[in-house]
Amino acid sequence: MKVFKPDWINHDGMSICSIDVHPDGSRVATGGQGGSSGRIVIWNMAPVIDEGVENDESIPKMLCQLDNHLACVNCVRWSYSGKYLASGGDDKLVMIWTISKSLGSNTVFGSKGKVNVEAWRCTHTLRSHNGDVLDMAWSPYDRWLATCSVDNTIIVWRADNFPEIISILKGHTGLVKGVSWDPVGKYLGSQSDDKSVRIWRTCDWSTETVIRKPFEQCTPTTMVLRLSWSPDGQILVTAHAMNGTGPTAQIIERDGWDHSKDMVGHGLAVTCARYSPAITETTKKGKNQHTCNCALGSRDLSVSVWMTGMERPLTVIKDLFSSPVLDLGWSSNGQFLMACSGDGSTAYMEFSSQEIGRPISDHERNVVLEKLYGKVTLGTGNDLLMIENPEILARTAKLKEESKKSEDSIHRIEAKLKKSLKSHSTSATEPLQTNGSSQLCSLTSPVTPNSSNNIDNHLSSKESKGTKKQIETRTSDGRRRITPIFIPLNVENCEEITPFCADSMPSFSSCMSKSRIVIEKRDDVVVTPNVTPAKSTGTQSASTPSKCSTPTLNTTLTQSPKVEVPPSTNAFSSLIATVEKSHTTVKRPRSHTLGMNVKKKKLKETKEVPAPSKRCLSQLPLDLLPPLVLANARHVKLSKTRNYVNVENSVSKGPAGQLSVLRLISPDAEDKPVWELALGAEVCGCVGTADWLALACDDSTLRFVDTRRGTHLVPPICLGSRPSLLTHSHAHVVSITTSGALTLWKVINGLPQAVLYDKSLAPLVPSEGEFRVKECFVNEAGEPVVALSCGKAFLYSVTHNCWLLIANTNDPVMRSTHLSYRSSLRSVSPTESLPLKSVQIATFNGLSTGSGRVSVGSEFGSICTMTYLDTQISSSRALNSRPEYKFWFLALVRFLVQHDHEVRLRSICEDLLGPTYASINNRHSHWEEEILGFNKHALLREVLKEMTQNLKLQRLYTEIVSQLELSPIKEET
Repeated sequence: MKVFKPDWINHDGMSICSIDVHPDGSRVATGGQGGSSGRIVIWNMAPVIDEGVENDESIPKMLCQLDNHLACVNCVRWSYSGKYLASGGDDKLVMIWTISKSLGSNTVFGSKGKVNVEAWRCTHTLRSHNGDVLDMAWSPYDRWLATCSVDNTIIVWRADNFPEIISILKGHTGLVKGVSWDPVGKYLGSQSDDKSVRIWRTCDWSTETVIRKPFEQCTPTTMVLRLSWSPDGQILVTAHAMNGTGPTAQIIERDGWDHSKDMVGHGLAVTCARYSPAITETTKKGKNQHTCNCALGSRDLSVSVWMTGMERPLTVIKDLFSSPVLDLGWSSNGQFLMACSGDGSTAYMEFSSQEIGRPISDHERNVVLEKLYGKVTLGTGNDLLMIENPEILARTAKLKEESKKSEDSIHRIEAKLKKSLKSHSTSATEPLQTNGSSQLCSLTSPVTPNSSNNIDNHLSSKESKGTKKQIETRTSDGRRRITPIFIPLNVENCEEITPFCADSMPSFSSCMSKSRIVIEKRDDVVVTPNVTPAKSTGTQSASTPSKCSTPTLNTTLTQSPKVEVPPSTNAFSSLIATVEKSHTTVKRPRSHTLGMNVKKKKLKETKEVPAPSKRCLSQLPLDLLPPLVLANARHVKLSKTRNYVNVENSVSKGPAGQLSVLRLISPDAEDKPVWELALGAEVCGCVGTADWLALACDDSTLRFVDTRRGTHLVPPICLGSRPSLLTHSHAHVVSITTSGALTLWKVINGLPQAVLYDKSLAPLVPSEGEFRVKECFVNEAGEPVVALSCGKAFLYSVTHNCWLLIANTNDPVMRSTHLSYRSSLRSVSPTESLPLKSVQIATFNGLSTGSGRVSVGSEFGSICTMTYLDTQISSSRALNSRPEYKFWFLALVRFLVQHDHEVRLRSICEDLLGPTYASINNRHSHWEEEILGFNKHALLREVLKEMTQNLKLQRLYTEIVSQLELSPIKEET
């Protein structure tokens, strides 16, 4: 074992809070304090491992220094692939870094002689935490990223689509100081200052179990509580537990979440635990066994290393640091370990294979996991799926075996059919005589021509296996009467599945097994018919019982001519085609099709009515939308009141028509109706307030009723066609008919006044396909917003007197960026409305968003994002939505700051700054101090605050700040 402290790995004497080794072992990242901001430094591992490389001045030790965090960096973690580095700090931010091809300026800003060899840039900034970010962890295969904070929450981010949030886990009542993923991908562990460890299920993000007992005597004396899962997933080791009066590291076993074991030895609280990602193989008493190695860091300034199955630690290294150990990092092969401390120094510990064992290969690791959890399979992308339940694994194997047997049975049936067809083809020179019964038997039973005997033998052999008896009797007019029996649905009844689909023979069963039902025929029962017997037109006598139980097909076959089978192996297919053709050419009288009695007199031949031409169809009224339907006895709640309306349609039907009744029910009146109103039409929709009701009826009318008295405010309004949607918001009522006509009324003092009349939605949708209105509301400006199922949403602007497209699912620009911001914007209060988000979610709901998507990493990704954000800003402004406008405006600013778009940022700052630039640019002659009620200078200060995150913009920042201080316009406080 080797121990080495590289003194050149430092943060200029300031604390290092986190350390992590790159998966390929070429780099190590440290995070902590740096000057007046947080600092991340990426170091070269070669000088650490090799002393000769360390003494070579031509080989750089520091690769890159990043000072973008505004406060101390508490955690840095490499992704499993090594492509990304995640960092979280006291500035409540989580940043995702990746290496950049263009180095740009390689001098570290504000440093003396420091040069960046590599260029790393921040690709995503995650901002949903409300407090300091203390720990983070990547899930297996980099599917998710979990971050925890002092805001008592854990946020699970979707790693392939930042900043989309998968779930926000709320359950801890104290600061969450550590998270760790189960390597199987089923659980997430977290530890908090509320003296508990929680296990979360990843299938539904709910709590699996909460463990409190080992942590009841703990005090919040540690900065972090970094817990770790073993690489085989069997053990979770947590920090800062107590056994009596002594500090321990608690062991939580996966089997039953048993926590009766711990690691004892440290004098003060354990701050961090870190398992080596490699499973090692050691030899004990001549037998090979797999072990997992865990390192512990403590406030007693020491590091200990433990191995599975050993009661004592492998080694304990004391007096490494002068401050508590804050983080640990293993190499991917488990050969070396690095530790960092609050004193600003790090330590390197190297182990030999004789000490910790040989790291097993990835294939051997998968074999170990298969033995523990079952078969390991990969889903789409890198999704990991493991079957942990042995019963499920056994059931899966059983289903595969049954599927194989089913396939073998199908092949056997095909062989029997070919053999049977060969015997038929030998006598193909003679026509095949087929009547209804014999042909049906030849189709349903692929055996020798003596099929009736085979069926009888089959039934007799199955008599002991639950054969059922069905009684068939004959009436005096020759009709059959069959007593029904109950047949339970059982898949086992189908012993052999036919390889021929039932599409060609709709009357046949898809199962080729012999029926277990024995039909007992009785001719001695005479039933007097109650109808006049029809004349038999078939060649078969009515008194002769048929061998076939399919009368429809029997009738068809008796009407078809004799069939000749050509001498080929396709005789069976030709026979089926002929039967199908003869079956489909049978025509029935119209009266029989409609279920009416056929009269004895001869029916006249009716001419077929030709289909209407396209010209005729264009003149017919088209229903673009489905009609509105209201359930019977429906209770409709009135807004801003406790009362509700009971709608009862079709209470009475008479010669004059149907009758519907409305009743106003008030809880204060002991459920006795306040008033009742009768209508001569069925009510399809009902909305209203304490002052008025709007009723949409199936007679294409809209009625306004006084809620207090139950009287009509105006005569029924004709809509032109049946109503398809009725809604109200902001004292406006919107009606859309099945023909797509939209009408908007503003209700003033209970009386409706039309604002828009008969604005058709037909031009807004494609000419082909059906669509429906998914959402419709009125914004605060009194303008209707409509979201359609075709993926588009429109706003009718009264100012522009036209429809404005505010959402389009089919737009590749919107597809490529929408999901990245989908879950970012939330209402700060229940009364705050987000109309743009609401209508865009409605358009994306249930639609595929994968096709046509532009990759964010492509050359057009940045352009698409800026275009999308600009569109969102203009749509928010058109909707007069203040919170959404500010959100999207600042989102655009953050994007421009991250991607160094100085020219665009300068234009935005000048527009917000105003009169200072009036003498230079004439466009400020009509400059206004506010936009949507926001003071422009207040917005400018928020823009400047965002610009402080990019040191490349410091010149622009200084220039705008100096101009803002000289501005004659004062901000409103």
